[in-house]
Amino acid sequence: MIYNINFIKIWDNVKKYWWICLITTGLAVIIAIIVTITGFRKINSMTYQEVISEKDRMYQASTLVFLEQEDMLSSSILDSVSGMDDTNDAFNSYSRTYSEYVKTYIEQWNWNRSEQLMYDCTALLDSNKIINQINEKLVQQGYLPYDIILDKITMDIKPGSRCYSLVIYGDNEERVEFIANTATELLIKEAADILNLKTSRIIDEASVNLCRLNNDGTYTVITEYSELQKLKGDSPETLGLGSFVNTINILIVFLGIFIGFGIILIFVLKDNKVRSLEDISVNFNLPRLGEISSNREEGTWGVLAAALLGKCDHEQLSSVMITAPGTNASTKKLMEVLENYAHNAKLPGNVQGKQEGSSQDNRFVFFEETDLLNNALAVSKAGSADGVILMITSNYDTIPDIDIALNLIRTSGGRAVGYILCK
Repeated sequence: MIYNINFIKIWDNVKKYWWICLITTGLAVIIAIIVTITGFRKINSMTYQEVISEKDRMYQASTLVFLEQEDMLSSSILDSVSGMDDTNDAFNSYSRTYSEYVKTYIEQWNWNRSEQLMYDCTALLDSNKIINQINEKLVQQGYLPYDIILDKITMDIKPGSRCYSLVIYGDNEERVEFIANTATELLIKEAADILNLKTSRIIDEASVNLCRLNNDGTYTVITEYSELQKLKGDSPETLGLGSFVNTINILIVFLGIFIGFGIILIFVLKDNKVRSLEDISVNFNLPRLGEISSNREEGTWGVLAAALLGKCDHEQLSSVMITAPGTNASTKKLMEVLENYAHNAKLPGNVQGKQEGSSQDNRFVFFEETDLLNNALAVSKAGSADGVILMITSNYDTIPDIDIALNLIRTSGGRAVGYILCK
């Protein structure tokens, strides 16, 4: 049986079950708030390792050393100029110009020597002598052997100083730190003799920083809180009202609304009560004889009574049964109207309530049974009558009950001639 879905049925269920939609929407709002707060706490408590994916995660180990060669020029040669007597303005001007020239020359010469020392140390780190020692120590510690390409150590000079940093990258934090410390110790040891160093000291041992591998192959060192926030995306640092207004939360709320209406739609689909004439016409091929309402005027009942008598006369029905799938008070009212109408009109018909048989002079006999489904006597009467009229009450009788009633009428040998809709 296909139940018809119309606006009246939907609206009736919305008015009846509106609180379901309200509850699902409220739950959706609560879920959105919980998701926002949980996500905020989770994101803001994430470490660098959790933010950066494992495939993009790298580590940078760097050490700081001080290196000074024997043949570096000193600015003490300027003392001879600055100690001269100022005899005249021309000499003073020449003295200042000469001092600045010598100072600039010394700084440039020393810088060039510092850069040359950096290149020499880089070449020394790439030598087999140091690489073999590093590799031997790595194997002893249980690490992977030294890779000349992947484990290449670079050096950089701090501007304006004789401090050098050794830097190495890798995907294993402990291994990278071990290589950096080992390479620095070997560099200090070997460079002291080979490069004729005057002073060599380790200032800082290896410090390891987390890095992110960029798409172009470069590395971004993650050391600042601001860098971490960039990796986390648009997550707010503080939780405010605007934090809850986002696409995900809006979708959650709309989902709650749709779920509420979906539940109501299920009730609509399960709602098999008769709401309108359309529900009957769609599900049953049964003629409509009229409509009545408890608040209608007596004249309307009279018109219906006349129509019923005319229907019976036209189809030559001598006995008619008025019944309903369930209890229907309108059947008694209709019987009274039919009796009064027949008496006042002086028709040759006779209306009998809850009686069997009739005199031969009477053309019409109406049997009243108010509950067909729960009354075996009513079923037997339906079989003996020439026709059966169903009194269907909207918002009370269900389509399955009407279907059962029609089957009982057919099974008993009776015939349903039509229905009256009671509103």
